[in-house]
Amino acid sequence: MVERDNSLLHLAAAVDVRSNGAKIASLGRGGSVVHDIPKGQNTLSVSTPTAFGEFAVNFDAKAGETYNFEVTPNGGALVTGSAWGMVGDAINASVSEQSGYFKIGPKSNDQ
Repeated sequence: MVERDNSLLHLAAAVDVRSNGAKIASLGRGGSVVHDIPKGQNTLSVSTPTAFGEFAVNFDAKAGETYNFEVTPNGGALVTGSAWGMVGDAINASVSEQSGYFKIGPKSNDQ
């Protein structure tokens, strides 16, 4: 499952979620999606249609396991965008797979 947090930062932006390159959802604040994945190497990525960049996470899925991921604002993108604007965002996106206004990662068990 992929779940977007309820953070107010970038609240109006929809987050496109991709599994192995295929779009599986466009999540608003607090939204979630359940998606089956094959066993083996998988990539989940998030991006926004209105900004440069994409944040990706790779993981090795085992058969019969459930994986939970959370989408949260990417604080690093806020710094780059504030300092350099769209030019900074575009440069960052061209050199890093960990760019964009949002990030994705495993959801901690204590939430």
